Amino acid sequence: MDNPFIPKRMGKQCVSTVWNHFTNMNGKGAKCRHCFRSIAFSKGSTSNLKRHLSAKHPNIQLFRKLHPNKGMHQDDPDPLAVSSVAVNATDDSMNQLDTLGLPGSCTQLDAYIPQSMTDEKHRELDSMLIEFICNEYLPISIVESASFQTLVNSLNSDYILPNRQSVSNALLPQTYEEKLKTVKGELLAAKSVALSSDYWTNSSTNTHYMALTGHFIDQNFKLTSRLLECSEIPSDFSEENIAQWVSKVMKRFNIDNKVEIIVTQNSRMAKAADDYTNLRRLPCFAHSLNQIVQEAIANSIQSTLAKVKHTVQHFKTNSKASQLLMQLQNQKTVKLKLDFPARWNSTYDMVDRFLQNKTSLQSYFDLFKPEITIQNYEWPVLEQALEVLNVFNKATDFICVEKSVTISHVGVLRKMLLEHLTRFADRDEIVSGVRTMICTLQEGLINQLDPFKECTFVTQSMLLDPRIKKKGFRNEPEEYQQAYETIISELMAIQGASQANKKPSFSNEPKGGNNIYREFLDWDDDDEEDELNNPRQLAVHEFDMYLKERIINTDEDPLLWWQAHNLKYPTVYNLAIRVLNVPCSSIPCEQLFTKAGQEHSQKRERLLPKQCEKVMFIQYNV
Repeated sequence: MDNPFIPKRMGKQCVSTVWNHFTNMNGKGAKCRHCFRSIAFSKGSTSNLKRHLSAKHPNIQLFRKLHPNKGMHQDDPDPLAVSSVAVNATDDSMNQLDTLGLPGSCTQLDAYIPQSMTDEKHRELDSMLIEFICNEYLPISIVESASFQTLVNSLNSDYILPNRQSVSNALLPQTYEEKLKTVKGELLAAKSVALSSDYWTNSSTNTHYMALTGHFIDQNFKLTSRLLECSEIPSDFSEENIAQWVSKVMKRFNIDNKVEIIVTQNSRMAKAADDYTNLRRLPCFAHSLNQIVQEAIANSIQSTLAKVKHTVQHFKTNSKASQLLMQLQNQKTVKLKLDFPARWNSTYDMVDRFLQNKTSLQSYFDLFKPEITIQNYEWPVLEQALEVLNVFNKATDFICVEKSVTISHVGVLRKMLLEHLTRFADRDEIVSGVRTMICTLQEGLINQLDPFKECTFVTQSMLLDPRIKKKGFRNEPEEYQQAYETIISELMAIQGASQANKKPSFSNEPKGGNNIYREFLDWDDDDEEDELNNPRQLAVHEFDMYLKERIINTDEDPLLWWQAHNLKYPTVYNLAIRVLNVPCSSIPCEQLFTKAGQEHSQKRERLLPKQCEKVMFIQYNV
């Protein structure tokens, strides 16, 4: 009987399965497909190659399949080959294979044979490659990098990287079209969409880009943001051209009848929205707050902060000084941070770290007496300023959260910040510079945040947010009543549209009927029917019932509350999803041009404009 592990020979030669793991270099040895080393071998003998596999890749099993349904055969007997495979597989071992999820036609030996890559797996890896390129803003030419090809080959030798032309002309456009179809489907299901816009300039090529992002509540009651368009625009693009571009994007996604408001900080987009569209506009709350705080700091404690920044730069650029400071730190080392001019809260972080190192810094100043130091009277300035700005820092972090309802907190934050400043202004120990900063902050909040106070989206959102409701109008009865009436008007309009869409129903009972009890039972229903047919009374009744519901905690998700109560208050819910989806800032759109707080300009600048548009669309909507 033939031994199933002795390979059958064709003529006088045996084709060894060792060649599944090596590539013949035509007289220059054989290259291992696992470690890419070149191994010498004698003509007609593969012992040296097997010895390499045994020594360097001991887990590799040498098997080959001769013919379907004829079993598996091991290579020529070799003392170095792995011999721990059971020849006679029992039923129990086959059952164990079943628990491993192997196909029914698979034997124990099949499990060790490299299977060719399926088309589905190849498409999956192609998709992962495109997402990798887009997420990191990498140039498409990376697929032609020898090092990258070696890396991919070592990870999966069966996967062949597409060339540059295939990525540019096929895979990237295909992935873009797939994402575009998905986004269009999501927007089609959305009942209301709010827009935000941002602007970016490629400094190396002086190329200008404008982005438009859509925000909506999806079918799972999640606040969702999707990039709609990121287009290169001419530098002389007029406000009218910008408005036409916005209109074109809305029509492309079929949302022109779903959009009521756009949030932007860009002055040209703001003018375009005001003068050439019917959209209402809201400035970016985060940018407005950033400008208010920066102006207040510049007009009050800037000289002290300049010393702080100079000191931090000294330690950042002088390794010897940095080492000396670390030696003076008795506590766990807390690194100093340098601020980023465009973001006031980075200044807050810089001062916070500076004060955490106060004792060590004072010791350093006393020992080495640098030219610029923080004087004793300046430490209270920093400490009090940090205390005043702490709540501003928390407010900034809160409103920059992308996937949370924030529009309803804008009005509350404005009032809270003003009350916070009033309490500090009443304290006698506040030093002069900090008191000046407080006064400037108060003026900025009152003057620059007026658009938010007057915006009906903001006032309505407070009442429609189950975390806030009437609490958002503390000590403001007139503002509350005004917001209440605007909501009732909106609810009546929604009811009217709903009634208009309903088909009239006809009773099968003949006029007059034979029901002798009808007249007796219905005689006192006239007042009730009049009330139920009164649109205002219906709106007031439903909204008042909603307002009587328990207010939920501030850390709860208002959209989950509406998911549980949308059938109970259907008209109020239809208004809520048109309001609570509005972002209070353009930060979600701005994050298109930034990632994790760091500019990706240099990476993006390597991309061609058309590639950049597709790459950014895929990256944002991944």
